[in-house]
Amino acid sequence: MENGRGRVARWECSLCEESSLPSSIFHPPGLPVLIFHALLPVFLLIALGHGLRRSGFLDDAFWVGLERLNYWVLLPSLFFHTLATATLGDVPWGRVLLGAAASLLGMTILLWGGFKLLRTWWPGHMAGTGPAFTSVLQGGVRFNSFVGLAVTATIFGRPGVIIATLFIAVNVPLANAVSVAALHRHGRPERHSTEAEGPGFLGALAANPLILGCALGLAWDATSMALPTGMEGEIRVLSQAYLATGILAVGAALHPEAVHRQWLPIALATVAGLVAMPLITWGACRLVGLDGQPAAVLVFFQALPTATSSYILARQLGGDAPLMSAIITVQTIVAFATMPAVLAWLC
Repeated sequence: MENGRGRVARWECSLCEESSLPSSIFHPPGLPVLIFHALLPVFLLIALGHGLRRSGFLDDAFWVGLERLNYWVLLPSLFFHTLATATLGDVPWGRVLLGAAASLLGMTILLWGGFKLLRTWWPGHMAGTGPAFTSVLQGGVRFNSFVGLAVTATIFGRPGVIIATLFIAVNVPLANAVSVAALHRHGRPERHSTEAEGPGFLGALAANPLILGCALGLAWDATSMALPTGMEGEIRVLSQAYLATGILAVGAALHPEAVHRQWLPIALATVAGLVAMPLITWGACRLVGLDGQPAAVLVFFQALPTATSSYILARQLGGDAPLMSAIITVQTIVAFATMPAVLAWLC
């Protein structure tokens, strides 16, 4: 029976040969330094947002307005621009889609089952509430694609970036749909927008600006046309703005005391997202016949800390936003250790 190293040994050649870096980058101290530089800006922006909110330098009304701007304008622009300008090249669309869908489905079923067991065995615990479940779910199924792209470009080279772009193109709409569905079912009803409440579940999906951004971006990419110069520049600026404002908003909502009070759901989300999800994805890739560098990129992306946009969804659609903020922060810190370990396993 193959051990963990043997299972992925056939990937090693494609990873090291197609990367622009010497093979020594795959081993300490190269990997920890690379991961540190990729994650440090995220952590520092979270800390800055927390400091600005707690100091009173910016009042609560500012942060409420910023969250709405992020949700309705900046984040949809980011998704649209990423997908509309994707260069997918000659990559295995079908198997990547199947691998993404299978891993997402597997993790969703696992967390749903755990949620039901927790409510049965530990009734009344805050980790068993619907809003808490939606935050744990987002922590398990979503990833910070921009941290992933920064590391992928260095580790896997241009072929890896093309595969990563394709994976983002198929995974972001799927993960957003699962997250919105969970929030519509288990979030606090009073926080649902009127657009989402009126038409029901399908209406919630159709009216969600993040899913609309994904759908429009994929539709534009399918035309193989470049975005008009002026339009592309404006949307790119809006996209880049979210990379700062979205993470600042996460820090502003962070309550350090919540980490101690809600340690169980935070621990569940962290283990699910950083340990279980890459293992499930590895199994899904084997199941659909995806191997080599495409499989390695998928496994690596599913080992990333959760997307900072998870907080915006939780805040706007009735999830547990303070818990979501704590999950993002803890996963970002823990990923300093887990991401090098996953890459070392793959290589």
